[in-house]
Amino acid sequence: MAEEKKSSVLKWILIGCGGIVLAGLLVMGGCVWFVKGKVDDAKLSVDKAMKGATAEARGPVVALSVMKPFMGMMLAAADKPAMDKMYADMEAKASKLDPQDGKDLKAAMDAYNESNRGAGADQAARQAAARKLISDAQAVLDRH
Repeated sequence: MAEEKKSSVLKWILIGCGGIVLAGLLVMGGCVWFVKGKVDDAKLSVDKAMKGATAEARGPVVALSVMKPFMGMMLAAADKPAMDKMYADMEAKASKLDPQDGKDLKAAMDAYNESNRGAGADQAARQAAARKLISDAQAVLDRH
């Protein structure tokens, strides 16, 4: 009889672990679905705004747009109005961007990526890099 009780406990432990793994997979799938939807929305918005823009400007604008959900999660609430303004200006002015604007936006993104790599796990340094990127991109957009 002791063996029956032991196998019953093992069965419930395995069922519990399987349930936890299944719940984790469902949560991860939901997160991927949510982020993919946000990225697809950003791409559609940029494609609409970029009609007539130069090829040199298109790449950095698309890359910045795809980053919007991640920037929103990374930045503090106080930084979000500047981020929202930059993205609104980018959508409104994207078709006016010229090759030099594209180069400047790419340089700002390269500097952001380099700062992010150097920041490691330091969240404050990552937020500072994101604020700098938003500021640099806004300076390019303010030329138009």
